Amino acid sequence: MGDGTAGVVAGFASRFAQAQKGSTPLFSTIKKREETGYVVTAETREKISLATKGMSYKTEKVIKCCQCGDVFKRKYGPTKKLTNIKCEKCYAAPKPKRLISRDLTKLNEYRQACKFRFGIGSFPGEFDVSLITLYGWYKAKNHGDNMQGVSRDHMVSVRYGFDNNIDPNIIKHPANCQLMQQHKNIGKYTKNSITYEELLERIKAWDLKYPPIQFRCVIPLRRRSGL
Repeated sequence: MGDGTAGVVAGFASRFAQAQKGSTPLFSTIKKREETGYVVTAETREKISLATKGMSYKTEKVIKCCQCGDVFKRKYGPTKKLTNIKCEKCYAAPKPKRLISRDLTKLNEYRQACKFRFGIGSFPGEFDVSLITLYGWYKAKNHGDNMQGVSRDHMVSVRYGFDNNIDPNIIKHPANCQLMQQHKNIGKYTKNSITYEELLERIKAWDLKYPPIQFRCVIPLRRRSGL
């Protein structure tokens, strides 16, 4: 192996080792080669291949599924962003069907019918109001700008209710409400926090504790802050 070729192989192997540690891009010399017109010959490529045989710049990472929260291991390179990665189960799960314009109109009407129509203060002790004390209510950038604020989430999602023809009165029931930060609410998307059967049990227990008239009578005549 000539001195020039040996230098190319040694340099590549060195950059390969550095890339494993995440300290430098693996192919940082490509631009320089394009600028100088340097061409790696087939013979040099073969020698590089033999010198780096068995090496891998990918290392095993511990990943948390962005949907179900399960922890799993998978190999990734040093430049891979380890965000919004799904486990195999969630990746293979059926995706919500795409809706045509007519169905989108129906979904929007259903979403309006499923809005919570009660005040959090009507049920002391049922909701984690410490989140409101800590973060405040969510406000969009053009309406107060509190992007870390809290919003009300449907534990059994509105989309699930729409797809399964569930009565909006069930989806908007206070027993289906939980408080969480808006960015987590958005990340939850169409997923359910509880099953539909669990929701029915919660509603049954809730209605025994609170006569339904209690939350029907607090329907606001105008937009309220939630308390």
